[in-house]
Amino acid sequence: MFPGRRIDEQLADPTTTDVEALANNAERIQEIRVRLSNPSWFMKALCEPIARLANRQDGATGHFWEGRFQALAITDEAGLMACSMYVDSNPIRAAMAATPEESLHTSAYDRIQSLQGATIPSAAVDFVAIETEEAGRILRTATPDQLKKRKTNAKKRRGNSILRDASLSPPTINERAATGPQSSGTGVRASDQAFLSLKLSDYLKLLDWTGRQRASVQKAGIPSDLDPILKGIGIDGRMWCDSVWNFKKYFGHGSAAGSPASMKESVS
Repeated sequence: MFPGRRIDEQLADPTTTDVEALANNAERIQEIRVRLSNPSWFMKALCEPIARLANRQDGATGHFWEGRFQALAITDEAGLMACSMYVDSNPIRAAMAATPEESLHTSAYDRIQSLQGATIPSAAVDFVAIETEEAGRILRTATPDQLKKRKTNAKKRRGNSILRDASLSPPTINERAATGPQSSGTGVRASDQAFLSLKLSDYLKLLDWTGRQRASVQKAGIPSDLDPILKGIGIDGRMWCDSVWNFKKYFGHGSAAGSPASMKESVS
């Protein structure tokens, strides 16, 4: 988010002096803590460089995003699954794709590709640390073109090939990791702890069926092989398609998403 002036996108680990200087600056520590706990600051820092890049590519100026972000409190697993499928079905609702297999730029697409063995180069590359003094010397003596070339070469570096969904949180909860964050063995995600209590195959099956309903949203009855998936999470099948296809209608104007009981409890 805030790489600063780096050499090869990498500086040496902070020294004890660096850490102590920051730790003894109470005003700066307070400012950092406020920002780290502020979603608005995070979204600003995330969206601004994307907007600048997009405007530069399009030769445009002004606002890039339609509006500010919206943050919803997900109050239970039912709300989480509806939200997840709403996002994964974005290309289908926009008539850009007919099935999850064709829905580019979604997590579902990456998971399906991984099941077929698709890989991508990992961006998790081991860098050789440059000491602070050496980094300072390079910044002082290198020409702008030399620094630009170093940065370009750094961005081109890639690690070993990994499955396309290796950086995504797995949908099936790993009970051994459910008690707290666990380091991932892949080295490309922070935790193996997942977010749903159903298998990936069941998630994709339900997503595929839900995406095919379209005009029959209000009338679609849940097939007998899918109904147990919803019941296992406590979702009323009669409202499932409507809650996914019209997610914004039901949850877009509030501050939470989930079953009525859990949303009521969250604000009480």
